[in-house]
Amino acid sequence: MAAAYAAAIPGIPEAPRPGNLPETWITWSNDAFGGEIGKNSDDFRTNAMSLYHRFGDKWIASLDHSTLTVKATNTTAGHRSDELSTGATYVLYERHDAPIASFFGTSAGIRLSGKHGGAFIQNNWHELGGINTVDLDYEDGTNSAWLGLHGSWIFTKTLPFHLHVAPFAPSGRWGLGLDVSNLLTTNGTFEGALGLRGMLMGKDGGMWLGLREEIRAGQHDTRTTEAVAEHEDGTWISYGASVGSFFFQGGYNLKNEAAMGSVGGLWNRPLNPSGQNNATLMGEIGATINSYGIGVQFRWRPQWTHKLGRFADFATVLVDYRFGSVPGVEWADNTLRSQQALVGLDLAFLPLQDGWQFQPFSYLGLGYRYENTHIEGPNPQFAQQHEVGAAVVQGGLGLRTFWGDLPKDGTGIRYGLSTTFDIWQPFHEDTFTEGALSEDVLQAHNSISVRLIAHVGW
Repeated sequence: MAAAYAAAIPGIPEAPRPGNLPETWITWSNDAFGGEIGKNSDDFRTNAMSLYHRFGDKWIASLDHSTLTVKATNTTAGHRSDELSTGATYVLYERHDAPIASFFGTSAGIRLSGKHGGAFIQNNWHELGGINTVDLDYEDGTNSAWLGLHGSWIFTKTLPFHLHVAPFAPSGRWGLGLDVSNLLTTNGTFEGALGLRGMLMGKDGGMWLGLREEIRAGQHDTRTTEAVAEHEDGTWISYGASVGSFFFQGGYNLKNEAAMGSVGGLWNRPLNPSGQNNATLMGEIGATINSYGIGVQFRWRPQWTHKLGRFADFATVLVDYRFGSVPGVEWADNTLRSQQALVGLDLAFLPLQDGWQFQPFSYLGLGYRYENTHIEGPNPQFAQQHEVGAAVVQGGLGLRTFWGDLPKDGTGIRYGLSTTFDIWQPFHEDTFTEGALSEDVLQAHNSISVRLIAHVGW
């Protein structure tokens, strides 16, 4: 199956990554997880939790809880409603063979709209991050049954040549994925989707980028669900990556610049068909302790690192992307948001080895940093949008803790945990000014990152 989407239809079991379905997967979706690519309105389908479990070859059970809001404006009152969807999917056809794999299933379930704990989840999450709570009245809900269909097809091939800068790439299978989904409720709500994406599929991971057309039509249970449907309707850019048992995905709506993202975990994952090169890839995902942020990183060893002599077994190339609130900023009803992409070199102080291991490391990277204001309350210090970007250099020291054996012969997985002290320095500073207010931005700063690690045979 092709990978799932950040704006996926609740109840439809779309694969969390390209390739074979795992036995169990959990997805946490939030507009704050969209990588700050697009507008994080903290509104509409602002949070969702999904659980899928496969029973044998033919049945998949699903459970989804979504928190839906419509915030107040100068002319209209705000309101909220939650959606609780549960269902079962019967697998009509499934094929895993390369170069063509396919899946087709039919689903049925129930959907409850109304007051189902969404306000409690949202406001406790906000309090944890130091963000204003969202106090909205619930609308009266309704219940409905639903029927759905989902089809997925992927076509993949291995590359006929070797990439010295990224040996893991030819070890995977490159291709295209097509997804078609639809759902119809007894209340007259229709939700449909058609997606096409390019992908790199490894034995135990994948990367993808594509487009998805979301269709929301018919009758809606509440004013809140109607507004959410209008917000999600349109063409989305979708992107994501998976390494081992965790994944990240995001989406950007070309019509209204809405953002959505998801993180999740997979259990009992069948390996995908892959190439013959025994390459490995290391991925990390986690959060920053002293700010409201998320980061992902990939590391691998290009062939040219063998020229580093005795440092060859210690050096890896890294690609790092992080986003969230800038630490140390305390503005009235505003936060300062950031996006930052880096390419650099990671140098470990000890070579990798099987079993439990503590590995100190350092790194240095160059990239680009973008910062912008975000309104969080009714009386923001900066009522207008301010944004600025600059080149940045970042370095850090940290400690990785690993357990388990290293991947061997291109298969296997090893997990770990990294804790890193990061320092960044933009190449120039700037100032946001509005009326008599003035605040410096693009400042040198530091953070502490804690991330899960997966080292997989690709």
